[in-house]
This record gives sequence, C-alpha cells and structure tokens, in this order.
Amino acid sequence: MLAERAETRSLYHDLEDAGGEWAPPLVVRERMSDWDFAEATSAMTIASDAIAARDRIIDTLAASGTGLPSQIEGNFESAEADDLDRLMDRLAEHEASSIAIAEAYDALTADCNVIESIGSWLADDEVVFDTAQTEFENDASADALTRANLVSTNVADYQTKGTIRVAGTLVVLLLLAGGTWFLRTRRQRRATPVDAGDDESAQLPVLPEVETLVGGGPL
Repeated sequence: MLAERAETRSLYHDLEDAGGEWAPPLVVRERMSDWDFAEATSAMTIASDAIAARDRIIDTLAASGTGLPSQIEGNFESAEADDLDRLMDRLAEHEASSIAIAEAYDALTADCNVIESIGSWLADDEVVFDTAQTEFENDASADALTRANLVSTNVADYQTKGTIRVAGTLVVLLLLAGGTWFLRTRRQRRATPVDAGDDESAQLPVLPEVETLVGGGPL
C-alpha cells in the first residue's frame, strides 16, 4: 500500500508541475485523500491529457494573442469523476476552434499582392476576427469556429474579388474613354465649315445661255 501510495503521489506531483497555476481536479484530490489510488491514477491520466490539450491550445493561439476560454480552468479544477469526459470533449472543441483562429490570423497577416489588396477593400474581416477571439475567450467555441472559418474563406477570395474589381474598373474606363472620343469627334465635325470645293452646288456644270426662240427662229 505504501509503495502504491508513493507511486501515486509521484504522479500527483507530476500533474501539479504540468498544470502550473491549475490545481489538480477535485476528483483527484478526493481520491488521494481517501487513499483510493487506483481511482486517483485513472483520474490523473485523464487530467494529464487535459493539461496536454490546454498546452496545445496555448501554443496554437500564441501568435494571435488569443486567451484561453474563461471557464476552462475552473471546470478543470472542480471536475468530479463524471465531469472529466465532458471536460475532454469540451477541450477538443476548444482545440478545433483554436486551430481555426490561428489559420484565420495567419491569413489576415500574410503578405498580399496588389490584386489581393484591392480585393480586401471594404472588407470587415478584422472585425469578424476580433469577434471570434472574444467568443472563444468567453467559452463560445462553436461561434468562434464559425467566424474564424468565415474569415479564412473571405481572405482566400481576395484575389478573385480584386480581379473582378480591376476588370470592372477597366471596362468603365474604356467606356468613358470611348464615349469621350465619340463626343469630341462629333463636335469637331459640327464645328468644321463646309469647303466650297465640297459643295455639291458648286460642282454643277455651267450651262450656256440659250436665246428664246419665237416661231422656231431667233428673235
């Protein structure tokens, strides 16, 4: 029993070190107090997996500056035996959302070409991303996941949107240039005086004068 206790206490200290500011779950502490080392060990295995998931989430979100969900630490520390599986499911949701947030952040901060910059005009994706971060930190991982994926999709469309805008602008400019040329040409034609050499009346043949005949002979 003492050897089992010593081994379990070693696992407990390892969990404490890995958890950092997070205390081991309530179920672990209770089982240790009851000397129920088998149940304590089983609970610590799950708790260790939870801490590993937490650390992955922290690493994933480091670049974007997004914090952990506000309730997750309290849920971990207060977890009873029946809570650990639900806690792991929740952490899996948080981890999926954290990956989507990181991808959206990378998409927003990546270098873009001129066409992509034009495609991003009037876009509110940075605002949407900020909202996703807030939702994640407030424990609304599903909403955060949806918004983060929306940002990534929108950024991926910048090239297409930019191309359409440039093409549309060129078409408008060509139409304006063509209309301006047409109006100027028409005005110039109206303003140019008609040359006598081009007057049809001036080019009619001159007929010789003919004396009026009376009775078939000249007057």
